[in-house]
Amino acid sequence: MTLILPITIRKGTRNCTEQPLYPLSNYVSLDRLSTNHKSFIVSLNSVVVPNFVTKVLTKKKWKDAMKVKMDALEKYNTWEFVDKTQRKEYC
Repeated sequence: MTLILPITIRKGTRNCTEQPLYPLSNYVSLDRLSTNHKSFIVSLNSVVVPNFVTKVLTKKKWKDAMKVKMDALEKYNTWEFVDKTQRKEYC
């Protein structure tokens, strides 16, 4: 017996996801800030955080950031490895 399952067709990435959803310029006035602070605020708006792990893994700075985070989780024993096949009961 052959099992027939529907296939989902993935649409392309929307253009709007490549830009910040809520640009800081809509909420922050730079009028009273020093030149250094203005530069800092403007630079925050130019950082794009990847949406997919495949994009993250192509960038060294993101891989390094993930490594730092994973090392901290391991150092402070905030997680533990478990067998993938092990069944756990959740409340």
